[in-house]
Amino acid sequence: MRTASFAVLLCVLFSCRATEATGGRGLAYQTIAEQKLGKGAECILNSSRSAVLCLMKSKPTQLQPQQQVSFFVFDVGTKAIIFEDVLPNASVKWMDATSVLVLVTPGTQRDNADSVPAGSGYVFDLLTRTTRELRSSDVR
Repeated sequence: MRTASFAVLLCVLFSCRATEATGGRGLAYQTIAEQKLGKGAECILNSSRSAVLCLMKSKPTQLQPQQQVSFFVFDVGTKAIIFEDVLPNASVKWMDATSVLVLVTPGTQRDNADSVPAGSGYVFDLLTRTTRELRSSDVR
């Protein structure tokens, strides 16, 4: 009887601690995504499941014709946001397990469509927690 009571007590303690960490609802990054980005935010784990990219795209309106993309990168190990940004006319995706590719659609088309115009995006590196300007080789 004592063993069963002890097992029940452990289960209750651990389930309460897990509920506390996430505010009682789902995973921590999902809760944060809903609070920061709104209901319906998309969260995508990287291939090593060590980080999550959460993003929300606004719907264009007459007053704001450009689609705005809000996103953040969440470190699963530290349970913290390590990077966030808001950009008009952008797309955001995992480039690999440690890099996020951010492409910003330029307002005009250039003659040389094969090259990425300067300033049309960047790569965020999770390991160094820095960004670098996008190069043509990054998107091929």
